[in-house]
Amino acid sequence: MTLTRATPLRWLLIALLVFLTAAPVGADLADLGRQIETTINRIDQQGILAAARVVDLRTGEVIFEQNETTAVKPASNLKLFITAAALDKLGPEVTFDTHLYLDGDDLIVVGSGDPAFGDLSTMQRQGKTMLATFDAWAAVLKDRGVTRIAGDLMYDDTALGDEWLCPSWPASNLLHWYGAPSSGLNLNNNCIDILIEPIDNNMGRVSYIPDAEMITVHNRTGGDKPLSVVKVAGKHEYIVSGKITRRRTFYKPVDDPGLFFAQALKAHLARLGIVVEGEIRRLESRRKLRLTDPPLAVHSSAMEDVLRRINSNSQNMMADSLIRIAFATRNTNYRSAGNALLTYARERGFQALEPMRIVDGSGLSHDNRVSTKALSELLTRMSHHKDFDHYYASLSVAGESGSLRNRMKEAEGNIRGKTGSISGVRSSSGYIDTPDGRRIVYAFVFNNLVGANHTRAIETMDATCMLIYGWEQW
Repeated sequence: MTLTRATPLRWLLIALLVFLTAAPVGADLADLGRQIETTINRIDQQGILAAARVVDLRTGEVIFEQNETTAVKPASNLKLFITAAALDKLGPEVTFDTHLYLDGDDLIVVGSGDPAFGDLSTMQRQGKTMLATFDAWAAVLKDRGVTRIAGDLMYDDTALGDEWLCPSWPASNLLHWYGAPSSGLNLNNNCIDILIEPIDNNMGRVSYIPDAEMITVHNRTGGDKPLSVVKVAGKHEYIVSGKITRRRTFYKPVDDPGLFFAQALKAHLARLGIVVEGEIRRLESRRKLRLTDPPLAVHSSAMEDVLRRINSNSQNMMADSLIRIAFATRNTNYRSAGNALLTYARERGFQALEPMRIVDGSGLSHDNRVSTKALSELLTRMSHHKDFDHYYASLSVAGESGSLRNRMKEAEGNIRGKTGSISGVRSSSGYIDTPDGRRIVYAFVFNNLVGANHTRAIETMDATCMLIYGWEQW
């Protein structure tokens, strides 16, 4: 084999070839941008606001943007800000702890706002049941020879203040799991799981977990009407009616998370042979506690589990807890926590803050505002963050997990993101890993949707992601 010295012209041609194969030229990206524009705007535009921004992380080049500085309702895409800011401030190793004390004749539970206490999904990933922590606490008491609490069961749920619900949430949302409140003590996402099993004549056997004295479930099943499970507004009453043809589980919120936690603990301890003879009492102020002995037991939930449930599964109650844990001020309400988060972001050098307004952690409120420029800046900044691996791992994965599990299966494992959905709004933002190894940030938000356009917006966002992923010139 004969080797010849390359001429300067040959080296120039080689370098040009490498450049052309390494990245598309500006004209090519402009063509992709035009294709994105055509796709993103294919919905009938009467009154619809479509905001979008797409950025190539390798070069920093903006491939496409439209209405990118307009303040839009983000729905659950707001959770991307909440989790990023909390991860940056608290770190990935932080835990959310709940303490159990035995103080004289009294049993005392002190919460920190742990979002994941008794979360069934998290517990099952650990090979445990929903109430496994209560089992462990009972075992600790029995090891000390305690089978009777002569005093009261007292609980401190004040860590997140008294504003358990965001004032601007639609009243109808409060009857569903996604409108559950959050407090210093949370259990099972502050919901009861109503279990329905068919018997005969369209009737069903109805049960619920966890057990709590405050809960009343009415079984009115039977007949030919469709199955309905309804929470009575302002009460801990739930009505199950209609025909039962198969096993079902429904999740309905409670109104008082701390009392729910305490009643469930008391009932479970009794089931395990430990009787609380006194009353259940709420501690109005942590300053009244004068505990000198160390806690009997401490339950800790990991940041990793909380991030995953918020970003992958869009668990609202957890996001509403997390923003107040990380950014609570003296007022410990939603609005002050949102303002504190924006101040923190500004101090950290975040640029696209001008149209932003954060009034809760979940994005359920229609008063929240962000821009797709802010979303894309956030995702870009997080891609360089020292804890990015934790953030990235928390996102849903196309064709595999979370809210993207059944979407964009042709790009399975190569698109990670966060979806969002409230009335009139659909959103999707995240990362696309292309076949040639580059990573693209995308942020899409549709506002003012009506009727079938809700579904069309989802289809449009997915089609745009697939267009980017499958672009032939990558």
